Amino acid sequence: MTKGEESRVQKDVAMRWMRGFVLACSACWTQNEDLWLTLPEGFSPTRLPKEVTLQGSFFHYESRWSFADRTVEVKRSLVSTIDQPLCTGETRAEAAKALVAIRSDLAAQIGLKRAE
Repeated sequence: MTKGEESRVQKDVAMRWMRGFVLACSACWTQNEDLWLTLPEGFSPTRLPKEVTLQGSFFHYESRWSFADRTVEVKRSLVSTIDQPLCTGETRAEAAKALVAIRSDLAAQIGLKRAE
């Protein structure tokens, strides 16, 4: 990431929506997401995204993928323990870095195959 890109991310990290996930410099909170997709008969995943765990000084994020009974499921959780009303300095830089990693995880894709 270039300095310009990092700066742009840092500027909008104070409040950024990402398909229901937000990194905000505000009081402690937790966000959870549980998504599932039931595949048609004869389809199965060729791959699932890797599990992700991010631990920062004021947040914990994780996502877990699974497949059972024709259903692909992803569970994501973001817990914030921030104790200040405004992100500045190192906290803001850490939030920006986390935001990039979380966006990458949210863009993860599964592969599917049809049984022959």
